[in-house]
Amino acid sequence: MNDFKLVEQLTNLIINNKEIITTILTSYMITNIEYITQKKFKLRRDFIDKKVEVISSPLILSIYNSDFDSKDLIEDFKKDIIEFYNIFKKKFSEENLTTFVNNIKYLDIEVINKSFKQKCTVGIYYPAINKIEISKKYNKATLFHELLHMSSSALRGDIIYIGFNQVYNDESNARSINEGYTEYLNKKFFAPDSSSSRLYDYLVNLAENLELIIDEDKMQRFYFNSDLSSLCNELNNYISKEETLELIKDSDYIYDCFHFKEEKMQQDLITYSFKRINDILFKAYFNKIKNNSD
Repeated sequence: MNDFKLVEQLTNLIINNKEIITTILTSYMITNIEYITQKKFKLRRDFIDKKVEVISSPLILSIYNSDFDSKDLIEDFKKDIIEFYNIFKKKFSEENLTTFVNNIKYLDIEVINKSFKQKCTVGIYYPAINKIEISKKYNKATLFHELLHMSSSALRGDIIYIGFNQVYNDESNARSINEGYTEYLNKKFFAPDSSSSRLYDYLVNLAENLELIIDEDKMQRFYFNSDLSSLCNELNNYISKEETLELIKDSDYIYDCFHFKEEKMQQDLITYSFKRINDILFKAYFNKIKNNSD
């Protein structure tokens, strides 16, 4: 096959793939740059220039048992936790239940009458103390989102693993991809009517298309085993290690700015980040198709 026909074929495959187009050709960047600039937020250069280091994967825990005793659950949330568990068992492989079973017995849940500091946040899971806090009025979709965090979290010494997010010495990596994939799973399997902010909608699209590149079963296994390292290694089949880390860094930068930093922003940095994320995703998907067609 000559180069022209190959390019034509790959282009047609990409154009006809609506899933990847939702992120590659997203209008989010175009439609929101003017709005964001008018709000005059400020992006932190030190964040976009941060050094990203992928920590090695945690040791795989042995599952204590294949089921759990519902009598130990907090009474106010028992019905919803059992619903979550039944959906989990139906939709995911048994090996992905390990962390859920190990954490659920000691989970604490509290509805608090206050708002969180983070913008648009209505629930938080604290892996260090295995506790979920939900702001004000109880919401089942929020609980399911936080239960997914609980089902993918592990502590190893000073390192906190939360799905694809890794925290060490107050440095957090891949939180954006983790939040996007958590809500993607939540909407797909647990709470289809779950509402989210426009930022989360973007992160869900980002995570969904990463899964398209990686493979659904692999992506789920990496997530529930807190295995960012394997996710990166899989992406490195299609893009360079540097590009994989840039994808993490830029998406984290966007997440941090919109979620925490209500200050002034520089348009060139946010535009650059959105564009580079799309370019890297496009390249990874293009190379995957090319590899499969060789």
